[in-house]
Amino acid sequence: MSEPPHPVDVAAWVARAAQDPVAHRQRQAVEIILNAIAMTGPINTELFLKGGILLGLAYGSPRQTTDIDLSAAFAADDDIGHRMGTMLDSTFPRTAASLGYADLVLRTQSAKGSPNHIFPEAEFPALKLKIAYARRGTNEERALNEGTASSVIAVDISFNEPLNHVQLLELTGGQELYAYGPCCREVPCLAPADST
Repeated sequence: MSEPPHPVDVAAWVARAAQDPVAHRQRQAVEIILNAIAMTGPINTELFLKGGILLGLAYGSPRQTTDIDLSAAFAADDDIGHRMGTMLDSTFPRTAASLGYADLVLRTQSAKGSPNHIFPEAEFPALKLKIAYARRGTNEERALNEGTASSVIAVDISFNEPLNHVQLLELTGGQELYAYGPCCREVPCLAPADST
């Protein structure tokens, strides 16, 4: 890639919620999830951040969602939910420790495919993950281990969407994550390799 990654200060976004313990912990969980995606091959080059979280983190939008929306550059199959959850779950502890959040535990609580009404050749156009998070050694962690945690981050992964322009984001700490790009002068972006 000829353009440098677009820096995104996720740590500052997390710190802005420090006065609200619930929102602060929620943002810490989002930071862990985004970094886990960036650290997990091969999905780190095949998932593209989009939606409100991208607008809030990269462009300072006042829309402050913690849901994570992504598009996939790979096809869905019957086992994608299990494989995605397993990959992320194995990366969460290392990611949390590297970010200084060793007291947070994350685990995929559920993974479900959504029915497809737009693309008849696919079995489902989206995968909906619920990532549970809890402080280590608490009743919340017990609920997480039982699969009944109430603190969850929704991660929606869409399939069969066009990826016309993408950019590379550099998260706090140096991890890189692909995202939809606006393709304007201020923010560098790439055309996908297979575009004409």
